[in-house]
Formats: sequence, structure tokens, C-alpha cells
Amino acid sequence: MSKLQTGLWYEDRLEGLSNYSPWKERSKVVLQGNRLWEFAEKEIKKPTDLKELEIYEDLDARTRLIILDGVKDALIPHLSGKNNAHEMWMALQNLFQNKNEN
Repeated sequence: MSKLQTGLWYEDRLEGLSNYSPWKERSKVVLQGNRLWEFAEKEIKKPTDLKELEIYEDLDARTRLIILDGVKDALIPHLSGKNNAHEMWMALQNLFQNKNEN
């Protein structure tokens, strides 16, 4: 697998409602570029095969890293304790998406 590319957009970390839409699009492209978008986009069932489980855990951890690197520290409590990248992505979407559309 190629080196993880998180981009150089750390100064544009998610702060809240004010920059959620551009952050979401930017993060989606970074995840797609790393072939990780599906881990944020949908719930992926953990494999039972040990080799496949190891790959799954690595890819999910990479996805969580990108998400965590893209948010300000004040948002970390909303993400801690989530079981996977999809739960983290959904937590942020639930916090900001519907409010942003109004």
C-alpha cells in the first residue's frame, strides 16, 4: 500500500458549523485519494478471517487518523469512543450536516 497522504490542509481543520461543508468535501477527496472513502461512507462488517481482519483494522485506523487530523481539538470528544471510522464520520455529520443545510 502506498504512503498515507493526508494533504496539507491542517490550517483548515473542522471548527464547527461555519466550515463543515468545505471540510467535508476536502476530507472526502483526501479519503478517496487514499482509497479509504468507503470506511467513512458506510459501515463495513469486520471480517472473521485473521489476515482480512488485520487489513481491515489497518485501513480503518488510517481513515480515523485522517478524520482526527482534520478536526480541531474541541471536536475530539465527539469522536472518542467511536468503534470505527464510519461512526466518527456519522457523528460529525449528525452534529453539523442538518444544521448547515438550514
